[in-house]
Amino acid sequence: LDRSLRVLSETQPHVGVKKLQLELLDAVKAGRSFSQALGQYPEHFGPLHVNLVRAGEVSGKLAGALQYLAEHLDRSKALRSSLVSALTYPAILLVTALISVALMLGFVVPQFKPMFSDLGDRLPFLTQWVVAMGDVLVEYGVALLIGLLGVWVLLSRWWATAAGGAQRERLLLAIPVLGNLLYRYQLSQFTRTLGSLLSSGVALMQAVVIARDGLRYATIRARLEPLTGAIKQGQRFSKALADCGVLDPASVQLLALGEETGRLDAMLGELTQRHEESIQLQTRRALTLLEPLIILGLGMVVAAIIIAILLGILSVNELVA
Repeated sequence: LDRSLRVLSETQPHVGVKKLQLELLDAVKAGRSFSQALGQYPEHFGPLHVNLVRAGEVSGKLAGALQYLAEHLDRSKALRSSLVSALTYPAILLVTALISVALMLGFVVPQFKPMFSDLGDRLPFLTQWVVAMGDVLVEYGVALLIGLLGVWVLLSRWWATAAGGAQRERLLLAIPVLGNLLYRYQLSQFTRTLGSLLSSGVALMQAVVIARDGLRYATIRARLEPLTGAIKQGQRFSKALADCGVLDPASVQLLALGEETGRLDAMLGELTQRHEESIQLQTRRALTLLEPLIILGLGMVVAAIIIAILLGILSVNELVA
């Protein structure tokens, strides 16, 4: 182990990671176990990492535990990367649409304002509204931007508190499509972590606590809270999970089959894979619908601005005639 850490540190180009590896090496050389050394850095290694490594040390299969942990982290990273990649194009499209509308209102519409100044109230309502929006953007654009940034900073600080974080979770999970995706993603995180811990020899009770506490959303953690009490009372894991109401009946039956055959960890892995495939499929479907909606929305806004300008021009021509 110490030789492995030394080789890693010698080939590590990142200064911060190299420093961490050397500190782990010093801890191991001082007589600490690898899990104890990792536990000294909770900001880098969470309970999942430490407990998987500890289980590998106890069972004499540290290499296998590390390999399993690496695969677990790779799968988690791959899922996050796929979701981020899928959301990148719609996000760019939405930002481009907002910038395009702002440029039209802030620079194009004001060019026609002197032409419409003599009409007053005789100007069509749509034209009046578009001109007013352009005036607001020209006169108060910077103030609005600063105000929005200030609101975002205040919201970020409030979300960092317990009450604000809980409210933010409720709002996110209440969004029709996004909330369902986030919920299923958290469940896949729970089943993947739990399966990894059980495969490495961690006891079910301890594995459930670690997997539950590793979830990001307190709302879902609260729904899984009764699990430990039910398991302590001798209830089967699948039945306790069904009582929590976080999984559909088909998933519960799959876990019950895993318990009966002594392959609960494998069934958790199968369930995780199904959840991840479902998440990716739902994400692709949602984005397939979202992209044309953004384009259609931008087209309608631009068309409204153009129609407003044309109506104003026609009104001026009628007045001159």
